[in-house]
Amino acid sequence: MAEPPTPTKGRRDQVVLLPDGRTLGYAEFGDPEGTPLVNCHGGLTGRLDVEPADRVAQQAGIRILSPDRPGIGRSDRKKGRTIGDWAAD
Repeated sequence: MAEPPTPTKGRRDQVVLLPDGRTLGYAEFGDPEGTPLVNCHGGLTGRLDVEPADRVAQQAGIRILSPDRPGIGRSDRKKGRTIGDWAAD
């Protein structure tokens, strides 16, 4: 089971339960009321790769939503998944 959210600095960690029972982890940075922007991290990183942009995003009025891909960080793996499955999550 996923661990509870652990806020540190500007980060707000969350875990949501998907309809198929898996968990999807994500972090929020920047202005919580700002314009949403979704960060799609690369192959060797995760939801925390944009943490250095937190202060700039706050100042610019941007809310960064940064989900972990399936099997990375706090997101559960999906057997037989394709790259398109990430968007469906």
